[in-house]
Amino acid sequence: MKKTLLIMACILVSAQVFSQDRKGFIGISLGGAIPVGAFSESSGTYNTAGYATTGASFNINFNYRLNDWIGLSISSVGAANSINAEKLISSNISASGLSYSIDKASSMSCFLIGGMIKKQSFPLYGKIQIGYGSVKTAELTLSDFTTSATFKQSDPAYGFAYNLGVGALFSLSNRWALTASIDYVSCLGKPSATLVNNSTGAKSYSPTFDYGQNYIGAQIGIGYMFQ
Repeated sequence: MKKTLLIMACILVSAQVFSQDRKGFIGISLGGAIPVGAFSESSGTYNTAGYATTGASFNINFNYRLNDWIGLSISSVGAANSINAEKLISSNISASGLSYSIDKASSMSCFLIGGMIKKQSFPLYGKIQIGYGSVKTAELTLSDFTTSATFKQSDPAYGFAYNLGVGALFSLSNRWALTASIDYVSCLGKPSATLVNNSTGAKSYSPTFDYGQNYIGAQIGIGYMFQ
């Protein structure tokens, strides 16, 4: 993934292909989601460290250039990250003979709106967006020889979200363009987890998580240019 980020950064910095002089653009892109901050920590309690692993992300993006430099940028973004169960167990649970299954990944979805800076007919752009989003924790089932328990996936927790990104548009034709982007996305929703004993049905509630979900998304996509 680090090599992928480096290659994409080189493409963005050294781009020579100019996009068509169009005001509007709508597209979709897919790529990796590299967790950062407390969401990526792999030591500490489950409430202060996310134990998240690299996952996948998507971005549905609408850009509209208002003048030679400034434009409007609207995005719907999402990401899913699995959990490093082995490190979580070794850091938090003093038991032997445990097995586990990861039933659901951590997830984030956000709606963002903001501004973009892009010189007319130049492929590179930058954007700053704010908005609102939701996060859910991963779901993990632990088992031993006699019983099992599940850290249930949380209900959605909502909070402020923002995105800082750079990207480029490369014309494929008069209307279609290839996109490449690197974004830092953060949603500050803080969910609460529930531990359920699968034999008795008993529930215990852990404190609210001390972190939101943050990731760096490296994505490639395609879009349609208009006007």
